[in-house]
Amino acid sequence: MLRAQEERGALALVLLEARNAGKGAESRRVIRGGKLAGGLAVLEMISCCCESMVLMVASNALLTDMSKSVMPRKTPCPLDDQIAHALLCSLQRDVLAIASSLVVICTLVVYLSWRYSSFFGVGFKHVCACMLKCGKVSTMTAVVCFLMVLGFLQQLYMQRRLNKQLFGVDNFMEGELGFSLHRLLELILFAPLREEIIFRFFLLLLARNRLSATQSVLLSGAFFGAIHLSNMSHQRYRASYVMVQIVMSALIGTFLSTRFLLAHRRNGIMEPFIIHSVNNILSTVLSTSQDIDLNDIYVFLSILQTIVLFSFFLGLDMGTLRGSKSND
Repeated sequence: MLRAQEERGALALVLLEARNAGKGAESRRVIRGGKLAGGLAVLEMISCCCESMVLMVASNALLTDMSKSVMPRKTPCPLDDQIAHALLCSLQRDVLAIASSLVVICTLVVYLSWRYSSFFGVGFKHVCACMLKCGKVSTMTAVVCFLMVLGFLQQLYMQRRLNKQLFGVDNFMEGELGFSLHRLLELILFAPLREEIIFRFFLLLLARNRLSATQSVLLSGAFFGAIHLSNMSHQRYRASYVMVQIVMSALIGTFLSTRFLLAHRRNGIMEPFIIHSVNNILSTVLSTSQDIDLNDIYVFLSILQTIVLFSFFLGLDMGTLRGSKSND
């Protein structure tokens, strides 16, 4: 068992088939492949997802109540011509809310690492080390981010030429409070980090423990798309926006999963987090209060551009996964 762990390196979390109980390690069989393994993987992923959501909701509610009692968020910060003033105003008002979000992320990391370290048969520190590795970013990730920014600039140009208005600042606003730095950081930093920890690390590894790499990334992507159904309950989001978001999230989530499996030995969740964060930075300016009309040629081409970009690189990564030994 120890020899197998050494050969697999960072993949010890993914493919482990025995619990490490010290000197007297006892082997256990892991059901892999087939419908039963698929069903067990889904149940384990649902359990992990539910645990994560309950933990985040409970800790966030507790910290929010505490921060409100210490520093109520009442000062409005209108987003006018003085952007620097709005940023400073929001920072002073939202500092405790921002700190609370960071505490929630730390709590999530500690709990899930402790919860699943025994499940994968490795130590708590090993789980954290695999998750938080930081190395040289791959060329693939750099190229994807560059093309995303290039596509965004091209869409801005087309919007101006065609006199379209799909972009807005409503994602940065929080009702009567006006501009919210906390909401901005939530969209471009905190949310991507939480989702990468849950979906691209723990949920993907739970699937990979029983299924092939190809099956695992597809299942993880499906979970990531399905979780965005919750946005249907938010009044600020139009139904057409949410439906497009679900489809795009499933596609992008699948690609991020392949990025993790191919780059996690040196970078942990860093590479999918970078792509996720860049995507959110560019998409936060897309207005959520307008219906997305796919009959509009500009809207259709903008969505098609994103689908083609991620589908192309997903195809490359899937080919690499299928050709590698780690697909077993």
